Amino acid sequence: MSKDSNYVEIPPNAARTLAALRELGYDSVSAVCDLIDNSIDAGAKNMSLTVKQIGKSHVIEIADDGCGMSKDGLKEALRLGSDVEKDVRSDLGKYGMGLVTASLSIAKTILVMSRRSGEQAWEAKFDVPTVERHGQFVIELKPASTKHVWDSIGDFGTTVQLTNVDRLDDTNVTRFSATLRERIGQTFRYFLKDGLNISVNRKKVVPIDPLMREHELTEIRHDGDVDLGWGKQAHLTVVELPDLGPAEDEANNITPQRSGFYIVRNRREIMGAQTFGFYKHHHSYSHFRAELSFTGELDHDFHVDVKKSSILPNDQMLDKIQHATRRFIEQSGREGRERAISKTQLTHDLSRSLLLPRPTTAKLANDGPILPQLPIDFQESDHGTSDKLFKITKADGRTVLDYNKRHPLVQLVANARLQKGIAILDCLCYAMAKVAETPQGQALVDRLNEALRTVLTAGTSEDTWENRDRAARKIAQ
Repeated sequence: MSKDSNYVEIPPNAARTLAALRELGYDSVSAVCDLIDNSIDAGAKNMSLTVKQIGKSHVIEIADDGCGMSKDGLKEALRLGSDVEKDVRSDLGKYGMGLVTASLSIAKTILVMSRRSGEQAWEAKFDVPTVERHGQFVIELKPASTKHVWDSIGDFGTTVQLTNVDRLDDTNVTRFSATLRERIGQTFRYFLKDGLNISVNRKKVVPIDPLMREHELTEIRHDGDVDLGWGKQAHLTVVELPDLGPAEDEANNITPQRSGFYIVRNRREIMGAQTFGFYKHHHSYSHFRAELSFTGELDHDFHVDVKKSSILPNDQMLDKIQHATRRFIEQSGREGRERAISKTQLTHDLSRSLLLPRPTTAKLANDGPILPQLPIDFQESDHGTSDKLFKITKADGRTVLDYNKRHPLVQLVANARLQKGIAILDCLCYAMAKVAETPQGQALVDRLNEALRTVLTAGTSEDTWENRDRAARKIAQ
């Protein structure tokens, strides 16, 4: 820059900049996935992740058999905003900051050792205390020792080692390693299916498809491109997951929180279980899954963030996505509600203990004590279009309180699977049934049913059931 220029260089305050970069919002697993991105972009076929505890500290190491880096390449890789050529249609890296920012979110010291085939191996260390002491972004760069080379990378490849780990989300090595295997298996499922080999603490990572497309009972309802406007397209797959029963559904993560859209950029998942406000994470939609995939050419349109962990589509794009998926979401919701209704079954054991009379002395018969009988029987059935909470019937000379399986209050209590909630509902309805034995009492119960109907049917179309559940919770309280 010439002396008479009006422009002057204003280098950042290194220490304060590092402090800010450490607060970008990575979780530990996302940070590790960002490091894996670099290995995949380097053409690695095999990766070994090691998480270990040494004393009170932890060490995380990622070794790959990618193409490796030269001295200049290694120096550039540790520079913020590294100037490395990327193919936006396939490469996973984006801004050239992932190696440093992802590592710093976990640790204060980054040691990178790399070697290109047939060349000298180099090692570089980026250390937060050193940068703070010098007041500049500096690294230590030197030839790697022979022992370190053969222990870590062999003929070619790269090893990243994180020490001075001070921000690990889960310090339990066994649990964190298991979480890594699951998240890596889902995030990089397409690469793993194509032959990429990743292990975490010597245990192989297997691909996990949240859409369960290989399951014979999964129904693929759409698989094709979706128009996003301006001549741009993304690929959309919509499935309805199978109903495997409560235990198997839970084991396969078929839950309300896991339903939604899974966003894939350049064959790498960057976001999961998003609803975009199209519906709520309600049990009716537990079996709905969709995958929206695009290349890095659409990063600007989707507003992909620096961590490659979220997107923020504009309203016009969201309208296009909603239009393409609305009927599938509504269909999934209807089927989910019918499925829940057909399975509704309440266990009334606690209610029996609360409602049974408590005699002061036990009555005896020839064959033993006479057990007191519950004054009323409970059952659940489908009342069709009726909005009433229950109806009273007679069976074998006994009074039966027959719950409406379709009533949202019954659904709420059934889905909560809490004995106390069922007992409260039973006692309340038993009291209502006793009140209804007189004409005046029946009129009161009718008014209560009408009030319930009015409150619980508030809302429109697909929002109705979410609004009903909210109202039901208020009533239950």
